[in-house]
Amino acid sequence: MKKTLLLLLCLVLVFTSIISCESPCAHADKQMHPAVAATCTQQGSSAYYSCPSCGKYFSDESCTQEIAKDSWIIIPSHTLIDHPEVAATKENPGNIAYKECSVCHKYFDNVDPLKEITLDSTITYAVIYNENKPGEISATVANMPQGASYQSGSLITKPDSPTLTDCVFGGWYTDSGCTKAFDFTQTKVTSTLTLYAKWILSSVVKDGVQYALFDNNGVSEYEIIGCSDDIVELILLAEIDGIPVTKIADNAFSNKSQLTGDLTIPDSVTSIGVNAFFGCKGFDKTLTIGNSVASIGNYAFYGCSGFTDLVYKGEVKPTLGTDVFWGCQIGQ
Repeated sequence: MKKTLLLLLCLVLVFTSIISCESPCAHADKQMHPAVAATCTQQGSSAYYSCPSCGKYFSDESCTQEIAKDSWIIIPSHTLIDHPEVAATKENPGNIAYKECSVCHKYFDNVDPLKEITLDSTITYAVIYNENKPGEISATVANMPQGASYQSGSLITKPDSPTLTDCVFGGWYTDSGCTKAFDFTQTKVTSTLTLYAKWILSSVVKDGVQYALFDNNGVSEYEIIGCSDDIVELILLAEIDGIPVTKIADNAFSNKSQLTGDLTIPDSVTSIGVNAFFGCKGFDKTLTIGNSVASIGNYAFYGCSGFTDLVYKGEVKPTLGTDVFWGCQIGQ
């Protein structure tokens, strides 16, 4: 047993001495890899040497500075130039700050230069707010928003509503006549844009008839509140500048005995107030009730003795208050 162990020990010593006597790799067949410049789209490399015999890599020709595999790789890079921000005006578009590669002429985000963008996305347009104040109002518009620049293709942040004495703000429109409402949730900026304020007069006089604005659960509507004393023929409107006329107020035309001819209640009106036409005995033709009238208040046509006919346009008659047609020749 001792002879066997001794023999094994001798073999190990012999093998070790043989290995220690081997010469280190002289890298006689080393290969030189020249430097390759990186481009905007292709990676490059620094110069290096490789030895097929030992599989090692070196940074120097004498192969004394070993390097790790792939450490010579140079990632693609752009030669970037800065484009500063230019403010948009009513006359000319502007741009946000961005970067451009002077070699491949691609465009990149100013904050994140690795993020490629399009040139169109850098363009900004001015958004201008026009107070569009009614000519008959001399007061100054308060809380008028300032103009701003927005990137092409972006949504506009809806500003706080301005205010104007004797008016109610009715939203922003793309035309001064306020026929085309602007949708802040859907419409994106693609050019210079002027938005016009719409103003709804709190009180209006049309053909001698007085209309007053009121809020019906968040919806602006007009009610008829009276007329001047020199009006003889009463013409009632169904809407004013797109705002419906839905009510005739209590006592609106009470004892206006000078009114004569026909009386037509517009289809937009839903209610006629108490004493609305009380004592208007000068009407001497047909009373036509519009098809949307749902209720007529107490004594609304009390003493209107001159009417010769009553026409209900709606399929269902409105709810009548007390003595609505007392003293009239026409039926209920």
